[in-house]
Amino acid sequence: MAAWWRGGAKARDRWLVLASLREKHEQHYHRAMADFRKAAAAGSANAMFNIGVLYADGQGVPQDYAKAMEWYRKGAAAGSGRAMASIGDLYDYGHGVPQDYAKAMEWYRKGAAAGSRLAMFGIGYLYDQGQGVPQDYAKALRWMRKAEASGDPLVAALAKMVIAKIKQAQAAQNSGQ
Repeated sequence: MAAWWRGGAKARDRWLVLASLREKHEQHYHRAMADFRKAAAAGSANAMFNIGVLYADGQGVPQDYAKAMEWYRKGAAAGSGRAMASIGDLYDYGHGVPQDYAKAMEWYRKGAAAGSRLAMFGIGYLYDQGQGVPQDYAKALRWMRKAEASGDPLVAALAKMVIAKIKQAQAAQNSGQ
């Protein structure tokens, strides 16, 4: 870390630097929102999805799950698998809507059919946990393996962890029989 940050600068100066960085970040989100809105108006499903992400995460705009859902639905209607998976996430976690695992599964299935890796992971996780569906390790493994093979390193790493947990649970079940 730079010497000025560790002790060479006054604490007030460090906070000014952080505030300046935060403001620049906000400006980037505002610019991104403007660009996404233009692309969404032209029919871009990815732009619609990204507007939903900005609202869901409160990046450059106040966090608003209702607006996130509105934009995710627009993106889903335009064919975005990521938007479909994100609708599943809102239902899965109960963000802005009542928690509903059956609706989460419905949207994850739509997203997976559209190629969303996160939707594949979501399906596998719901089967692993038995949320909205009967717990089924075989189906969970099948979906986690699809997510793992999807080519996204983060999703693959998450899927590997769940696969290891499922195999451990299966071994425990088999040794108890």
